[in-house]
Amino acid sequence: MIRHLITLIWNQRKQNGWLFAELVLVLLSVFFLVDAAYSRYTLYHQPMGVDISCCWRLHLEELSPGDKGYVGTEERGKACWNRICALSERLMQTGDVEATGCAFYSIPYSNGDSWTGIEAIGADSLHAYRESLHVRKVDAGFFEVFRIRDLHGTPIHQLENAAFDELVLTEMVARKLYDTADARTRQAKVFGDEQTVVAVVPNLRDLDYQPVAPSFLIKYSSESMGQFFDTYRPSQAEYVIRMKREMTPDDMEEWLAAQGERLVSGNVFVSSFTSLASMRESQIQGDRNQWKLEQLVMAFLLLNVFFGVTGTFWMRTQARRSETGLRMALGASPRKVVSWLNVEGLLILLSAAAPVLLIVLNARYADLLDAAVPYTLSRWLIEVGTSLGLLAVMLVSGIAIPAYKIFQEEPADALRYEE
Repeated sequence: MIRHLITLIWNQRKQNGWLFAELVLVLLSVFFLVDAAYSRYTLYHQPMGVDISCCWRLHLEELSPGDKGYVGTEERGKACWNRICALSERLMQTGDVEATGCAFYSIPYSNGDSWTGIEAIGADSLHAYRESLHVRKVDAGFFEVFRIRDLHGTPIHQLENAAFDELVLTEMVARKLYDTADARTRQAKVFGDEQTVVAVVPNLRDLDYQPVAPSFLIKYSSESMGQFFDTYRPSQAEYVIRMKREMTPDDMEEWLAAQGERLVSGNVFVSSFTSLASMRESQIQGDRNQWKLEQLVMAFLLLNVFFGVTGTFWMRTQARRSETGLRMALGASPRKVVSWLNVEGLLILLSAAAPVLLIVLNARYADLLDAAVPYTLSRWLIEVGTSLGLLAVMLVSGIAIPAYKIFQEEPADALRYEE
């Protein structure tokens, strides 16, 4: 049957030529819609590299002269850091807190904006980054709060040396600098100082709708954290905790109120709180609304394609009523006639796929497709299969409905439409 239909399609190439051109344009349009949708959906569901469940940011402030409890001197540097460490110990003693951490411009969804260069020591300079990378300045507790492990699942506190500042690279940066993800104990220069890579962790993303960007972390020792507070004040620190259970904002407010004096350490005290979940929502709301708008536009365009393709094959089937009636009069069953019409249409669709694939491959090499998600064989198969599947459904719908009406007629009545 296939050979017969190919011969039939070729013999009717004048009429089928316009149909072929229409399917090429429509299939190309549908592919670009599917590519954009697949890229956005897949990007959103990629791992973030951090776990923000049960995580809260506690905003720190300082007592002023005249405030009740003021210790009588402005504490900076190591003294200020010791106060924050004492606060962490008190919170951990409540039994409700799993981990505490402190960072600067580094916690997820905070629009952290600290950038610097990194130079690998003992590695080929061809692999070096020519631009500055996003650097996260954190203490050891940061990794426990956000459950960041190395590529083998080992907690960072089991690998670190608490007395030294050490580098934690993301997998992307490690592979770029050293051409391998096994970069532990390698050396790199940051801020002019040579530091040791203590771990390589999965890639970290800043926002749900953004692709992975190269970044790394510096795990600072207690001594270095104290030096930060020679310049920074507690209100500038990103102090975060992980609770052992899920809590609503009302639960958290009630819990903090019950802590009383535990929330005060010297002149440092907890003034307010923000859940990481609410920070995430505020950061991605604009992108989420944009994605919803794009989905509506895609749905509208696909609806137009549906009516266009279905209408074309509907009229084509209607115009061949006499041919259909003749086949039925010669003994063909309705099921066989529908099968013949469907296979014919699908063969024309598959022939249209060849030039579309050539155009798409050229568009890929010209960087005209969304590159936020890596180009893999599975991505191509899903996008091409989905595009062909959608058009196949539209095509079959445009054939089946009018064909069913034709089958309700007697073959002799259908033959009256023969000109």
